[in-house]
Amino acid sequence: RSTMQLPYTERRKLLEALSDPSPSVRAEAIRAAAALQVPDAADTVQAALFDFDAGVRREAAQALLVFGGPASVNDLLRAAKRDGDHHIEPLVAALCHCHSGSFEDLLTVASEPLTRGLLVVLLDSATRLTGAGRFRFVTRHVQAEDPVVRRRAVLALRAFRRVEARRAIAQALEDPDAATRETAVVVVGLMGSGEMF
Repeated sequence: RSTMQLPYTERRKLLEALSDPSPSVRAEAIRAAAALQVPDAADTVQAALFDFDAGVRREAAQALLVFGGPASVNDLLRAAKRDGDHHIEPLVAALCHCHSGSFEDLLTVASEPLTRGLLVVLLDSATRLTGAGRFRFVTRHVQAEDPVVRRRAVLALRAFRRVEARRAIAQALEDPDAATRETAVVVVGLMGSGEMF
């Protein structure tokens, strides 16, 4: 149903549920508001990116695929600093949906410090957005000190069919971190081993 079909009383109750004391009620209210495309919920949903409950934050990021726009980008980047390594997919999907510029433009908006969560989200966004700087950003983090960041950078290399990407993946196959080596093997499989080496 669309908002037009939702009676006023139900819509009001749904909007009230967005502020319910129970995190599970808030999360379901966000999901319902997005499914019904209730425009009155947009600001509350965006604010829910900073809810104390992780499930509510995840639903808010997902709902920004409906409610979000360019004005949501800064809040999504701030949320990624906190949750990027936990709620990667909804944050990346919402960020790529809301950001209308290139990847390089997104990097100029992302504020320092680049936390692990934000780096993870940016690395995944580099595979979905367009423009210059994506490959350079990804390869710079293949050698990151943090093994989680290295793994996400290696995984992001799957989007690039370049000789330099093959070299970086070959290096990752010798990484001291077993999970990074495993990720490199996965990327080789995704890209086709005959094509890469």
